[in-house]
Amino acid sequence: MKVHSKFRPLYLIRKNSLFLFTCFCFLIFYDKVVSGVYETIILFFLFFTVSIFFQVINLRTINEIIVSEEGITKINFVSKKVNFIPYSLVANLDTMRVQGMSGKAGQITSGYFESIVILKDGKKILISPDSFENYQEIIASIRSHVLN
Repeated sequence: MKVHSKFRPLYLIRKNSLFLFTCFCFLIFYDKVVSGVYETIILFFLFFTVSIFFQVINLRTINEIIVSEEGITKINFVSKKVNFIPYSLVANLDTMRVQGMSGKAGQITSGYFESIVILKDGKKILISPDSFENYQEIIASIRSHVLN
């Protein structure tokens, strides 16, 4: 049985927030850009270029995960580069607690757990419930194959 990762919509919105902000700024300054104010055009072009540069860097960190009977497939969101990891290369599956937020009145959230797939060559793959809707299903499938 294959388990395909499903991204949380808010995760994708958060990852694309810089691009959404750039589009919002373009709408606000559209009349100045069209009217030909050169300083505004140059500043907007620089801001837009830097924004796109950081957006591409940000999107390169997003990976889709497919868990199958043979192993784990990691597909990069931008480049579509496929990296297949057979279960024989998995050394361990760790769980790490991410501390929750706290304010002046006390702790707001208790935090959450992320799973780390540790490979025999020392590389690590982070699988977070913050990124995937079906986090529990992905981890249960990996555990069933790694622990057997």
